[in-house]
Amino acid sequence: MQIGQYLRDKRREQRRSLHSVASNAGISVGYLSDLERGFRNLSTPSWSVIERLAGTLNISPDYLAFLAGIIPGDIWAPNASADEITNAFNLFRKHVDNL
Repeated sequence: MQIGQYLRDKRREQRRSLHSVASNAGISVGYLSDLERGFRNLSTPSWSVIERLAGTLNISPDYLAFLAGIIPGDIWAPNASADEITNAFNLFRKHVDNL
């Protein structure tokens, strides 16, 4: 699944408008719409945007980062516990910060 489709599905499950989610996440409606439609695939959302969208929609920022391609598939383990995922993600962020 792509990040855009996942965001759209979650937003619709919560019966929220593009405007509501975008406003709460501090991004433009156009940017969120483009993300949902897959038009921003070449420009991966920043970690800050991922965190804000995740907080707004009450979903895992780690999973959004995986869908956005920020966390490589060989690090992501969908059956892992929340602690394992968090630890793997923290290791990955340390690696990225050291680049």
